[in-house]
Formats: sequence, structure tokens, C-alpha cells
Amino acid sequence: MPTYSVRYVHKISPSPNDIGPEITLETETTATRTTLGKAFREARILDAGQALHSVRTEADGKVVGFPKASIWQSIVLTPVPPRIDGPAPRPTA
Repeated sequence: MPTYSVRYVHKISPSPNDIGPEITLETETTATRTTLGKAFREARILDAGQALHSVRTEADGKVVGFPKASIWQSIVLTPVPPRIDGPAPRPTA
């Protein structure tokens, strides 16, 4: 399951500081506005009863949701590279 960082884009005054928590979603969850809206509500990114107007998936893996009746113009999910567990590899001479 991919992990995404969440960034909110405000309609009036966008700021790079409008960042939410990282979330992990099934790939199928990001496919439609219905499934992504439900995942956003479960993660408390959207309030109960709020919905998405549309969803766009970009070539670089970003997923952009456009909420209805919100101060946010969009909610951008950016894939987080997988973390490598364990010690770093030793350099070879």
C-alpha cells in the first residue's frame, strides 16, 4: 500500500505550510472520487458529510482531490518513497 504526504491548497491564499499527516491507502482507493472521499473522511481530512467534486491522478503518482463546499481548492497526495529498514549498506573498496 502506498503512503502519501497530504498538502492542502487554500482557495484564497495558498501556503506551503498547509500540510496534513501522512496516510496509507490502497491503490484502488485513489481511483474514484467516491472511494477517495470515503478514505479522506475516515482519515479526518474531510469532515463527515463532505464529498469530492472530482479526482485527478497525475503521471508522477500524485493524486489530487477537489472537495465540494470547502475552503480548500484541492487536496494533493504525493507518494512517499518507501523507507529502507535495517543498517545502511557498507561501501565496497
